[in-house]
Amino acid sequence: MTTVSRFRNIRSAHPYRVNIAAVKNLANRFVKTELVSSPRSPPSVFDDIFRLCALHCSTITHVCDHIASPDYPSLNTVHRKLVLLDVNSVVEVINSRLSDIVTHAKRLGFIPKKKKVDLAIDCTDLPYYGNPNTAGVVGGKSKKSTSWFYRFATICIVENGYRFPLRVLPVDQFRTSNMTGVVTELLDMASEHVSVRTLLMDRGFHSVKMFRTLKELGVSWLMPAKRTKRVSDAMTEMVESAEGREPMSRRIVVTGDDGNEEESVMLMVEWSEKKNRWLGWLSERKRNVKRYRKRWGIETKYRDVNRVRGWTTRKKWVVRMMMYGLGVLMNGVWEMYRRMVRRGSRMIVERVGRMGDVGVRRRWAEKMGQLRVMTAILQGTWSYQGGEGV
Repeated sequence: MTTVSRFRNIRSAHPYRVNIAAVKNLANRFVKTELVSSPRSPPSVFDDIFRLCALHCSTITHVCDHIASPDYPSLNTVHRKLVLLDVNSVVEVINSRLSDIVTHAKRLGFIPKKKKVDLAIDCTDLPYYGNPNTAGVVGGKSKKSTSWFYRFATICIVENGYRFPLRVLPVDQFRTSNMTGVVTELLDMASEHVSVRTLLMDRGFHSVKMFRTLKELGVSWLMPAKRTKRVSDAMTEMVESAEGREPMSRRIVVTGDDGNEEESVMLMVEWSEKKNRWLGWLSERKRNVKRYRKRWGIETKYRDVNRVRGWTTRKKWVVRMMMYGLGVLMNGVWEMYRRMVRRGSRMIVERVGRMGDVGVRRRWAEKMGQLRVMTAILQGTWSYQGGEGV
């Protein structure tokens, strides 16, 4: 297999080196589907093609024509086998692999076993240019010259120090109208590994049905206030009666779109020095709204997933799900790799000398924890021998 390096070698004289074989074993163990096979090629060969597609942020065509070895199946074979897969089977396998990653991370002590954690749920839209009647395509706010997207809902741990993806679900035309079902399903799957302390959501999940469902599930939640008429009127009254810029809170009743459903929630108003205006937040009870800052961890996840996600022009929903799911799996492996490097795990780093300066070791670990370094290792364009990058 031949690959063209797109990364500069990073030199370091510190007395540690990364165990390249261990990094590759992580990817081979968790970033796989074992769904596609042929009489001449086992599932591992097809999974290798999908991994290369994700690592190079390239298409299956480019991988088969320029990166994969001649012994690999042809492009037509890969596409023919891939489009015959069932979307639900792909989702089940991706979530099963994510479960394996989280279980392994808990075994290594990267995720607390009994402590409650903050979770974030969000949806990411991948632009789609084509027939809007295609299966899996949903409408949305215009972005990147289109109003049609493939949508994926993700739930992640967003604690400081560890931000592992837990589950991912595709959101099609039918699930878009029932986001409470999506949130319930994601929470149910996440509860297998962690206990929820606070669920962080954005305004897109604002609905009376959602608030009622979370109350029935006994889940604490927090989101920015959507400026409906009742919320705006309540915020105006609170701001006009405010003395200074101290945080304020009041319980209000929000109504559904039809005006028939009602639910009581806590409205919290705080002054933002950065935006120079009052901001509103909703929750089931009074809480510290600064906790919501953790939600940006899931935005970081989406950015990293896009950096290790293959792209395609194929309109088949299953192909898009496969590409995005493998990107999420690679992100889970990246998070585990980063935690291992920072902790100095023997599985990842090998000691070749004495380290006296803890600060130097921490700075080295941060540099070696960069996503592009792990990507280069998995691509085969990085080696680390004798304390220096070669």
